[in-house]
Amino acid sequence: MSSRRKRAPPVRVDEDAKRRLDWNMHEDRKNEGACDDILESVPAPSDSCLPVPVLEQGFISSAGTEEEPSEERPSCSTQDSPPDTIELNVMPISALDQGWNALIGEFNLHPKIPIEVADGSFCLQQTGDTLSMTLNTLEMEDEMGRSDPLCSVPVACSLGGLLLEDLDWLQKRKVIKLCHASGGVPVKLKVFLIESGLGRPEFLSEGNGRIKKASQLLQKLMELFYDFIIPEVMENEEEACDTDLERQNVEELYDHVRHLHQTEAAEQSFHVQHPALIPILRPYQSQAVNWMLRREKYKISSSPEQRLHFLWREMVTICGKKLFYNPYTGCLIREFPLAGVDWPGGILADEMGLGKTVEVLALILCNTRQNLEHGVLTLPVGRSVNYFVPPPPLERQRIIKHEPRPKEKIIYPAVREMLLTAIKEMKVGKGASINAIFAYLRTMYKYDTLKNRNHIKKILTKLISENIVEQIKGRGLAGSFKLGKNYKEKKKKPVTARTKSADQPAPRRTSRRVSAPDKDSSLTSYTTTASDSASEDSMNPPLLTEELKSDPDSLLDPENPLQKTPVDITDDKETPDKPQLQITEDVHIEYNKPDLTQTSKPEVETPTRASVVPFNTPDYRFECICGELGLVDYKPRVQCLNCLLWQHAECVNYKEENLETTPFYCPHCLVAMTPVSTGATLIISPSSICHQWVDEINRHIHTSSLRVLVYQGVKRHGFIQPHILAEQDVVITTYDVLRTELNYVDIPHSNSKDGRRFRNQKRYMAIPSPLVAVEWWRVCLDEAQMVECTTAKAAEMALRLTSVNRWCVSGTPVQRGLEDLYGLVLFLGVDPYWVKYWWDQLLYRPYRHGNTAPLYNVIGQLLWRSAKKDVIDQIQIPPQTEEIHWLNFSPVERHFYHRQHEVCSQDALVKLRKISDWSLKLGSLDRRTVTTILYPLLRLRQACCHPQAVRGEFLPLQKSTMTMEELLKSLQKKCRVECEEAHRQLVCALNGLAGIHIIRSEFVDAAEMYREVLRSSEEHKARLKTDSLQRLHATHNLMELLSANHPGIPPTLRDDSLKEEAEQLKQHYMAKVNSEVSEAHQNLQPVLQHIKEQRRKVNLRSPWWLDVIQQAMQYSMDDDLVSRIQNELTCSYKQQANKLSMADKFRDARGLQFLLSTQMDDLMKSQKTVQDAVKKLEGPPSQQVIEEATLCHLRPVRLPLNNCVFCKADELFTDYESKLFSHTVKGQTAIFEEMIEDEEGLVDDRLPTTSRGLWAASETERALKAILSFAKVRRLESGLIEEGNSFMELFESWKKEYKLLHEYWMSLRDHVSAIDELGMATERLRVRLPDEPKPKVLHIIEPHEVEQNRIKLLNDRAVAKSQLQKKLGQFLYLTNLEKSQDKSTGGLNPEPCPICARPLGQEWAVLTCGHCFCNECIAIIVEQYSIGNRRRAIKCAICRQTTSHAEISYVFTTQNNHQGQDIPVKGSHSTKVEAVVRVLKKVQMTDPGAKSLVFSTWQGVLDIIAKALFDNNMEFAQINGIHKFQENLSAFKYEEKINILLLPLHTGSNGLNIIEATHVLLVEPILNPAHELQAIGRVHRIGQTKPTFVHRFLIKSTIEERMQAMLKTAEKSHSSTSMKHSEASVFTVADLADLFTEDSETLE
Repeated sequence: MSSRRKRAPPVRVDEDAKRRLDWNMHEDRKNEGACDDILESVPAPSDSCLPVPVLEQGFISSAGTEEEPSEERPSCSTQDSPPDTIELNVMPISALDQGWNALIGEFNLHPKIPIEVADGSFCLQQTGDTLSMTLNTLEMEDEMGRSDPLCSVPVACSLGGLLLEDLDWLQKRKVIKLCHASGGVPVKLKVFLIESGLGRPEFLSEGNGRIKKASQLLQKLMELFYDFIIPEVMENEEEACDTDLERQNVEELYDHVRHLHQTEAAEQSFHVQHPALIPILRPYQSQAVNWMLRREKYKISSSPEQRLHFLWREMVTICGKKLFYNPYTGCLIREFPLAGVDWPGGILADEMGLGKTVEVLALILCNTRQNLEHGVLTLPVGRSVNYFVPPPPLERQRIIKHEPRPKEKIIYPAVREMLLTAIKEMKVGKGASINAIFAYLRTMYKYDTLKNRNHIKKILTKLISENIVEQIKGRGLAGSFKLGKNYKEKKKKPVTARTKSADQPAPRRTSRRVSAPDKDSSLTSYTTTASDSASEDSMNPPLLTEELKSDPDSLLDPENPLQKTPVDITDDKETPDKPQLQITEDVHIEYNKPDLTQTSKPEVETPTRASVVPFNTPDYRFECICGELGLVDYKPRVQCLNCLLWQHAECVNYKEENLETTPFYCPHCLVAMTPVSTGATLIISPSSICHQWVDEINRHIHTSSLRVLVYQGVKRHGFIQPHILAEQDVVITTYDVLRTELNYVDIPHSNSKDGRRFRNQKRYMAIPSPLVAVEWWRVCLDEAQMVECTTAKAAEMALRLTSVNRWCVSGTPVQRGLEDLYGLVLFLGVDPYWVKYWWDQLLYRPYRHGNTAPLYNVIGQLLWRSAKKDVIDQIQIPPQTEEIHWLNFSPVERHFYHRQHEVCSQDALVKLRKISDWSLKLGSLDRRTVTTILYPLLRLRQACCHPQAVRGEFLPLQKSTMTMEELLKSLQKKCRVECEEAHRQLVCALNGLAGIHIIRSEFVDAAEMYREVLRSSEEHKARLKTDSLQRLHATHNLMELLSANHPGIPPTLRDDSLKEEAEQLKQHYMAKVNSEVSEAHQNLQPVLQHIKEQRRKVNLRSPWWLDVIQQAMQYSMDDDLVSRIQNELTCSYKQQANKLSMADKFRDARGLQFLLSTQMDDLMKSQKTVQDAVKKLEGPPSQQVIEEATLCHLRPVRLPLNNCVFCKADELFTDYESKLFSHTVKGQTAIFEEMIEDEEGLVDDRLPTTSRGLWAASETERALKAILSFAKVRRLESGLIEEGNSFMELFESWKKEYKLLHEYWMSLRDHVSAIDELGMATERLRVRLPDEPKPKVLHIIEPHEVEQNRIKLLNDRAVAKSQLQKKLGQFLYLTNLEKSQDKSTGGLNPEPCPICARPLGQEWAVLTCGHCFCNECIAIIVEQYSIGNRRRAIKCAICRQTTSHAEISYVFTTQNNHQGQDIPVKGSHSTKVEAVVRVLKKVQMTDPGAKSLVFSTWQGVLDIIAKALFDNNMEFAQINGIHKFQENLSAFKYEEKINILLLPLHTGSNGLNIIEATHVLLVEPILNPAHELQAIGRVHRIGQTKPTFVHRFLIKSTIEERMQAMLKTAEKSHSSTSMKHSEASVFTVADLADLFTEDSETLE
């Protein structure tokens, strides 16, 4: 909607204001002379600044004349508001144009003064509320051409004022004209619609949100003159509608459909039990098939009369013309708007498990396509398909075996000749690219272009300089080339008849054997031509005719690819006058026909193998979907009749036997042509049930009744010829294939304007989809809800398919709301509702506002639904029993769950607090928010199944499933870490408070704080580690405090040993660092020793590589060596963009010698410098070194200075590394994990922190390796090779030395860092001195910050203390659990209860402080001695620590006996996994052979169950994704041993038919009830003969119990609907919050 509408209402402008806003563009020129006067005084506006008059026909009158404002001119205004005066020009009817017009309305004018209106025109003027008419007479024109208007006559009009304004607007836009009939009062005005006012809709159902103003005004006129009511435009007001109401209305819609079809029952019914259909159709199925046949117009003759389109109305104008009017858009047209084609088809929506597949198969069998025309599939008259079979190579190995092979080099044709031939042959468009030329040389001559690259470059440069070759684009070898003006072709001498008969190869038969009268007569000698080059002769010794005749089927030598002979597939007689090796455009296969006459062109003689290839005609173009060049292969090929492209017949699935009957068109031409008509039905289904269709067809239909093809896409089959698809009865494909095929629909043809945009000829033809090249008899979408989202790729592709009948098959056509049906209506093409605008305007928005009839009536015509409850007496499905297994967590799992609950509740409530309105349905929030707030719920649900299922809680790549004992160990470890962290926080707060007390001169309190730290660390020594630096801080500062002899500090026995303790702590801390230094030093020694030994074996003064290069130069092999090294340096390594490669730094062997010598010298120097630098750092660091390091990089004031001995050494390391390793850097900083990770994990954490490379081989090393490999290949002196090998070993040792040397340097640096750390550890909080600059360190604070730091530290202490107590309690609880699980004690705890002194036995309680009591004593304490304002906590009877009721942990070691211990389960599994396995075992014991389905939302949970089943030796199949889907499903269905199938809910619950199973196990409560129904529906469906059982597994006192209660409530409130609604549509934000507020009392 335009923003203009939303502004304030228009305000009329008074005349003065309007005049001031008008101007005349000529005024500046006119008043140039009077500029100064204008500046002095501003005169009143002259006549010339009035608006330029506009005449009726839109022409501008002559400007600048001083005239009164013309009555015929509409006033100008810059305002959006309508002008004050409306002026309508009315002409006499006689002056009306001869063009088309139609009288659409009349109205009268009543002059208040009698006036004679003759044949003149007049102007109707409305100013405010007064209406007047002014006559214009031609006699009264003055010399300036103006007519002198008579005085205005007031008139009364039969139309309203607003309508006059509309008529004025329409007249100016040339939509209507106003005329008057001469004579008489009242004056009759006629409204004529002219041709330019007619609508021109693109299609009859065109509709969009905004109607043009002209159309709106025409709607008003039609309402006035013809009583057409203007339809109300419904705005999409979401707030006025209720989604829940819509949900309930789905059942209402289904009821409406049912009643509608009951009234149709009396209509004609057909016999639908086809002989080929094995199952007997039930009555409701027969009714459904009958309805489907009626929808497909089966045996219904189509009525010839034309029907008017639904949106249009017929009207006759006053003048008798017939027009058609669309009241919704205000559009008028002359042509008859024919009603849209009523597409046969509909929506089959029988409920799950009622046999929709059988109904569709019955329809396919009953209604086949009649009178099928195969227009496209017949061969055009006088045309035949060009089909060519290249000759296979001769079998001549026997002869070759005995021929001695000469050992000299292969002699190629001159490179010059090869290049010219390649450029000529590979030219496409303007020229041939270098890649195409190289490909040609490699393919045709087996010439090594990589090795001879430089030589080719030289020859090419020479040819360019001689103008024999011209370079079109690029420089050097990059670009494209064509033959230049100096190139001359050598013409072949004319071949005499005699030589030709000798040299001409014989036409050969195709693989189809046709009896020949004389086989031998057709064979002639295969000798080489006299014009062949010497090189070819040397490679191809002439064959003897006798040998050939002895083996008539053999043709060419397989080991001699240079020789190729053309074969023309014709009749037995030879084609006369055929020049050697020339293929014409048409190479035909014909049988029992006269020979084809073939024209030939003079041949070009070239000394290349191209001259013996049959595909070198100038108009030959080969482009196949396989991507091959088509130069050297022996596959049959076929030519498109339309675009003349050649392809491999095999690649395009064109069979030789179709030559006589079927034309060949290439894939692109076929797709662009009229689709091939067929009687086939295309069934599109989800991938998971695609093979189920094949099984159902095999099971329900007699063999050979239907031809079925499973189509898996162009990726799998290549291009299947449409006639092959058309020959089938049923083609089955999947939505995944459909989605992929969409990428292959709009590919431009190679010959089209869009297709040829490439520099070189395309090798690879992109394959279009053959599905769109067929007009299907019917397209059937199974599980049609897959295309409800109209923007989905599968839906888009489904709309591209051409078909006569369209069907949507779905048990749940409505999932989210009735708007889902639009996707199906769009696919079915229901006119006009397939246009979204009409769907919304005419059906969906009226429905949302309470008017359900339009939507129900339209959908009622399209949809058929049978519900189970209505046909239950017909289907006889055995009853279904549901069983809920309530489970209790083991103590370990309960502890884990409580930990998760605590974290998740906090996380969820933080997220939920951001939403202000908690009554909102989750469905009304955006998807991202819903996912975020449901994530904590997801973690808790997973924790109920198995601790390892919780994402991110344990290592995801753990090889095996965690046992409960391992879980306990893991929880203890985590709990200990949490205790240590809480203790660290507490000690930190105490040390800080001590510092504050010292600042405030409260020395007694300070000493007490330090002593508390030492007490706490001593107290928890057995269980927790205290940070040694924190203990050092407390010990050192307490010692200082005591040595200052402050009064009032009480002495303790420990005071004397403080100094010794501090020294021990320092030594203990430094011991680790010192050991690291010595370890690094020891690691380095063996390598240094090895290097010393290696150096003795090589002579570094006169290196081996110089001798190798020297010898290469001596034997003229230096070019080979240089190119070998350059290739090695440039080919396989990606070089840095800004760095010059070593390969670019030398051109010849001398340059290489110099470069290598220089680089090795630099390397040796860097190595020496680094070794010296590290040597200087050895030994204990001096105080000066420590201070320098502190200021430089440990604690720099601003930025690191990098000027200490360590930083300088680091720079030397970087320099040495750049010479020793390559510079291939990943990103900006190196990823060290990739550098140093091996099978066990990280090798060491003492690694460089600078940006380093990935330690790949340097260019120097690669060059040296290339030189060594060259020496080995060329078999140079063995001494050199031996020395080279030793040197490369030495080089490897240098690399190892670098890494260990660097580690040693880092350990020395860490040593200094540790000394500095010890110094820092003893510093305490102090106030900044008055003259001290403001430092950035944290321990120096301002005087005013002392108090706030004190308060913060007091809070920290309180929080840390409480956290420590809580975590210690949990740790003690877990330790007790470990005791209870001890098999030796049988689960009995021998410790006595501290209150009653009886043994704790099998059940006891643990408080947060860790103390244990028997359940009886705890019950008394809770009941009688609870404290707090709500009496929700108790105090420990031993330590008096407070514990809330919710935090009391109860241990039961006897519960296993109550959870079906009679069926043992091997292994230690979670409660739920154990229960699932136990139920499966029980099923197998009670009912051997019964099959069970196990459903879970998460693949991880199914994997854990799979492990448990494996441990218990139970056979099972598992479906995870589409991989091996059908294989596993078939194994479960048909193998007796496999009785358990594990399925993820999202893939396993849609459309599968698994009636072999009778038990369904739902591992966790499913939030989406529709998914649950689908899962249960796999077994409870038509065809099921046994009772079925559903097992649910729920854990008490967890979120599962609350969810079950909530889902039950939701189920009751939505009991009337069979819609799918997800968790987002069922739950409100408040419901979600309730799930997280744990209240165990209400649960229990």
